[in-house]
Amino acid sequence: MKLWRGLVVLAVLGGLAAMLALSRMGGGGQQLKTARLPPVDASSAATAMLNNETQANAATPEAAPPRAEDVQAQILALESAVREKPADLDSLTKLGGLYFQMRMYPRAADTFAMALELTPNDARLRTDFASSLLYQGMLGLAKREYLRAIAVDPSLPDPHFNLAVILSHSNPPDIPGAIVGWREVIRLAPDSDLARSAGEYMARYDQQEQPAAKAASP
Repeated sequence: MKLWRGLVVLAVLGGLAAMLALSRMGGGGQQLKTARLPPVDASSAATAMLNNETQANAATPEAAPPRAEDVQAQILALESAVREKPADLDSLTKLGGLYFQMRMYPRAADTFAMALELTPNDARLRTDFASSLLYQGMLGLAKREYLRAIAVDPSLPDPHFNLAVILSHSNPPDIPGAIVGWREVIRLAPDSDLARSAGEYMARYDQQEQPAAKAASP
């Protein structure tokens, strides 16, 4: 998959329903896509994972999705390669990506963590690690890893976007902080799908705030 464009539906505990950017995934260069979801209401108490949205989006990919048995065969081959050579960075990265693709998020996180032991200053890999944590509902740990990725490579738009998603769904939400992150995405990658999505999120929050401001005025 074209990895920095690889977007997956994000829904985790605490009412988080948003779009997540993946900086790099393994699995033979295939592309992950997601539906674009509006920001949730700050008062939402939704806790269910949005598997239905993920499945619905998968029905209209740019290319035919790989068969599950083919992906499983790749996973088995990569697992064998990693057992033989635990320090094989390429195999670890691809294996983590395939685990993520199959929604095996704990295994993806463990595999990305092993890869990061070999290359701790890889911002894209750390972003993928953070994303696999986020899908398990580990918002605090995911936020920490996105911040680390930004510290290593501030020019990478993906962790800025994902960190903004977390901030916008925190309790309480940090909408100004999220908007700063989305603006940075637009500055870094102005012609990208990610920038367009960031702009949509900013516009939707602006639309939410306008009625609230009118209601609060005397």
